[in-house]
Amino acid sequence: ARGFFISLHCAKSARCEELSLSTIMASCFVRAPLLTRAFKLLLWLLVVFSRPADASTASLLQLFAWPYDAIAEECGRLGRDGWTAIQISPVFSHVRINGDRETDLGEKQIYPWEEMYQPISWRFHSRLGNETQLRNMVDRCADSGIFIIADVVMNHLAAMDNCCDTATSLPFHDEEYPPCPAAAKIFDPSVELCVPNSTFPHLSLTQEDFHLCGIDDYGDAEQVKDCGLSGLPDMKTESPKVQRLLRSRLEALLELGVGGFRVDAAKHMWPGDLDKIFDGLPDVAKKTQDQTASGKRPFILPEVLPTFSAPQEGLRNTDYINIGGNEGANVTFFHWAFRLREIGLCPWKAR
Repeated sequence: ARGFFISLHCAKSARCEELSLSTIMASCFVRAPLLTRAFKLLLWLLVVFSRPADASTASLLQLFAWPYDAIAEECGRLGRDGWTAIQISPVFSHVRINGDRETDLGEKQIYPWEEMYQPISWRFHSRLGNETQLRNMVDRCADSGIFIIADVVMNHLAAMDNCCDTATSLPFHDEEYPPCPAAAKIFDPSVELCVPNSTFPHLSLTQEDFHLCGIDDYGDAEQVKDCGLSGLPDMKTESPKVQRLLRSRLEALLELGVGGFRVDAAKHMWPGDLDKIFDGLPDVAKKTQDQTASGKRPFILPEVLPTFSAPQEGLRNTDYINIGGNEGANVTFFHWAFRLREIGLCPWKAR
């Protein structure tokens, strides 16, 4: 193994001090069937007491849905414990989905996780914090020897009910389509969009910049990459215009001091298109290079959700291991987690 990759989730976007790796693993141990407790105790001891040998060893901690201020406060302790990178949740302004629904465990889900994966604009202002808080977190973590990997959603924008904010989208702007609800746009109230014809004037995007179809067959590489995922407006990442717009936001994150990117839904974009976006990026900021183990070039971590039938070319995790000239098997892939679920590690949580 090249290092550790552990994830702590904060479902309510509150301060997350009550979540610790030891308590989570202990909970799994106590509730586990008797015959598997010995194995889980061994795994728990390994995770809690193991530390990376040195700063050059990859040690990535995902703090899912943790606010920027909470991460900034934790970075000093995490740096002393040997962590060298933190992966944060999506940084772009996103839709606000009406929450207060129950999970499979009967818990109230005030902040549905999927809302963070539906951008309404590319501003750095989300439920996790604003751009000032993001910059402060990046700086404080760098002071502790930790670089930040930002989760970026580049494949699509938010799915909204039919609504329209701008008369420039005629003939769609009429009584049939009311203005898009302000409550859904609280993280960027200035946003104007017209959903019936996929028009996002605040992003300089028109209908010509989107694929206007949906995915019927997830084993078909062309559908997976050139049609919309779950009804989400699918951007034409093969377009030089879209590539330029996305690259400009990645450049802004690098200027903030971010050391790398987790690429959401990478399987839904052609590797060659991603190469064109990432190849033109500047190096990581010098302060981040000097104070952390980030490396000179941005660390790229594409997410490739596995296809459970035999994957075709273009749908394999190996198709994405060298995105942006980032040599090496840097891919978020899920088979290992599925195998853990099969052996009974917290099966009630895995479901």
